[in-house]
Amino acid sequence: MSPATSNNELLALFHAHAGLHAVAVVSEDDTPLAIVNRHYFIDRFAVPFHRELYGKKACIGMANRAPLCFDLSASIEEMAQALSGEDQRPLADGFVITEQGRYAGLGTGADLIRAVTEIRMEAARYANPLTFLPGNMPLNRHIDRLIEAGAEFHACYVDLNHFKPYNDQYGYWKGDEMLKGAAAILTQTCDPTRDFLGHVGGDDFLVLYQSPDWAERTRSAIARFNRAAREMYDDADRAAGGIHGEDRRGQAMFFPTVSMAAGAVRVGPWVLEGIAGLPRLGSSHIGAAAAMAKREAKKAASGFAVIDLRDLMQSGRPGA
Repeated sequence: MSPATSNNELLALFHAHAGLHAVAVVSEDDTPLAIVNRHYFIDRFAVPFHRELYGKKACIGMANRAPLCFDLSASIEEMAQALSGEDQRPLADGFVITEQGRYAGLGTGADLIRAVTEIRMEAARYANPLTFLPGNMPLNRHIDRLIEAGAEFHACYVDLNHFKPYNDQYGYWKGDEMLKGAAAILTQTCDPTRDFLGHVGGDDFLVLYQSPDWAERTRSAIARFNRAAREMYDDADRAAGGIHGEDRRGQAMFFPTVSMAAGAVRVGPWVLEGIAGLPRLGSSHIGAAAAMAKREAKKAASGFAVIDLRDLMQSGRPGA
């Protein structure tokens, strides 16, 4: 509706459309100015003589002039955070959806709460029981959503070097504490509104970064974890720089302190179209390519490596 629409016209609209929970008031160029909630509006009109006094007046006078607006690109988590404040009116009024600042539609607080609940229930269903991070199924679905949206992102496969010998010597309880510490550090270095962190299993994690400073975040996580991991050894092992143990073949050898390795694969919008006649890529291809990047990272002194999925595909090594 325009700001000049009369209250009588708006009342007729609500009567004609029983399922309409609210109406947006927009300017001539479709910029949202206000929102009118159905129940609030009709309750006001039920007051004696209210229709006679205000029926011909402009509806902008009955509107909430500070509507909550979300761009089409806003994530569910961003929207949920905005609705979790002390002001609960947006839950009743609903919110305006915009595209490049112009009106695109309306949403209800109830629908948003339902969407958030469904997402969190799904995450809990497939969550890792130790770290409570999302597991393989939510990770795969998120990758597929990013690909369908044509988004650019980095799939970063994180692994802990020499974790098994530590777990064997210090016990599973200490090993679990180290895994939870790694999960906490990775969580703190992610932007929850842009990045998605999952626990693949064991000492393997996968981060789907959309943050532009993702590389700095990853290097920070590596440095923080490596310092924290050293503190989880006793004084003698820390002074020695590691522990003596057996490899998978039963051979005695020395294992340095546990450290983090992170291999990232860059994924661009071109994945949506495929390359050189190859089938469109999906989550399985991205995961396999990220695992290849992880192997490169484990060889690097820095514990960090980056590969470009397009280069990988064009070289004939699709990774899956």
